[in-house]
Amino acid sequence: MNTRKTIVEIQKTLRKMFWEHWDPIGVNYDPHAAGEYDSYADEVTSFIINSRVVDELKIQKYLRCVYV
Repeated sequence: MNTRKTIVEIQKTLRKMFWEHWDPIGVNYDPHAAGEYDSYADEVTSFIINSRVVDELKIQKYLRCVYV
């Protein structure tokens, strides 16, 4: 699997996870809001691809700070 494809798959997985499970503002019932969390998925993808080890604590802190 090439790097670009891997990045796209990570983003896709995170977008789905955020939409279905995280949804801190409760919009996942509305198909018009489907891209609401894409920028957060992109940021977390950046965390993942720019470090040698996935820093789960950094990701948790980021997501907590976004919607507190």
